[in-house]
Amino acid sequence: MDVFCIPVKKEGDERRLRLKNRAISLTTPTYSLASGVLMLDSEIEKLPYPENAHGIRRATAQAQLMSCGWMGRSWTLQEEALAMKL
Repeated sequence: MDVFCIPVKKEGDERRLRLKNRAISLTTPTYSLASGVLMLDSEIEKLPYPENAHGIRRATAQAQLMSCGWMGRSWTLQEEALAMKL
C-alpha cells in the first residue's frame, strides 16, 4: 500500500522528504518485480465483478472501471501498467 511504502512528508522534516523521494524513485522496480499488485479502492469495490459476466454487463463493468478515479491518478496507472498480475 502506497501509504505504508511511501513516507508522508512532514513540514521541516528533510530526512522524511529524502526517504519519500527515494521510495518514489523505486516504484518502477517495485511494481515491475512484484509477483502481484493488490489494488484496494472503495469506488472500485462497489463495481460489479465482471469475471463471469458476458456481453453488456461485462462491458458496463469495464467502462465503469476505466472511468473511475483510481484510473485517473498517475501512480496508479504505473501500478497497473507494471504489475505482472493486478
